Amino acid sequence: MGAIAFLVASAAVEVGSTVMEVSEENAARNAALQQIELQSKESEVQYQQKTLANYDRLQSYLSAQEAAEATRGVGFNSSSFNAIQRNTFNVAAREQHNLDIAQQLTQAQADVKKQEVNEKFAASVSGDVLNIGSMLAGAAYQRGKS
Repeated sequence: MGAIAFLVASAAVEVGSTVMEVSEENAARNAALQQIELQSKESEVQYQQKTLANYDRLQSYLSAQEAAEATRGVGFNSSSFNAIQRNTFNVAAREQHNLDIAQQLTQAQADVKKQEVNEKFAASVSGDVLNIGSMLAGAAYQRGKS
């Protein structure tokens, strides 16, 4: 009976220890996820700043082109002026497209990091549960032998 009591006590200690480990791992997981989320928000702010800067450059170029054309006496409905402005819009659109792709990649990387953190936590918890299960199975086996 003493061996069984010892095994049950050991299993109880192991369960308590594992519960504490899982709690600590969960806290670490939450901290890692919060860090990833913070980085994602910082990236979003940078993306928005770059988008606004791109828009400001576009407005500046268009204004400069309009001023130059007005000084030369070219009408705003001339085909050459419209071609220049279309080209300027196209350059700004390509720049915005590049910014969009970069932001999507950054977001995808953050999503992958979050998934890795969650999978690592799940694997760790599964290992802890299996460890408890094997300890309890050992105690049950010892009890059955008695």
